[in-house]
Amino acid sequence: MFFDQLLEARRSGRIGSAEIGRSAGQHGHDVLVQDLAVSHVVHDYGDICQTITELAIEMHAPISADDFRILNRCLDEAITSAVTTYSHEHQQAHSRNATALENERMGFLVHELRNLVNIAVVAFGVLKTGNADGGTDRGCPESQPHRPPRSHRAVAR
Repeated sequence: MFFDQLLEARRSGRIGSAEIGRSAGQHGHDVLVQDLAVSHVVHDYGDICQTITELAIEMHAPISADDFRILNRCLDEAITSAVTTYSHEHQQAHSRNATALENERMGFLVHELRNLVNIAVVAFGVLKTGNADGGTDRGCPESQPHRPPRSHRAVAR
């Protein structure tokens, strides 16, 4: 597709086109979806330039300065569009992942706070009724009847 767009740019004399930007943007999206690095986008267009140059050499077809200028300008436009699309979509995906992680952490915090508030409400209710030990011995010193220390008991006998 890029070759066709490049030929159209050469024929028309217009350097660059909206079509090159759209197809290059799609290429940037495809590279991201394949989970490849952004450098892959640049290397792909570098490979195109290398292929065109090698073909010209093999076919003994010189590339004029104007043709080379058109090629470089179209490649620059394609690389810019592809990298921009890749970067924009990568940032959006990263932002969505960060938001999901933050929502999960916030959910855990809310759950823990709800547990603590429920414990406090129950404790307040028990204290309000005046039945703090609930009628059972939990083994806490506060729930034991007060006894004088052993040395005082021995003297009192």
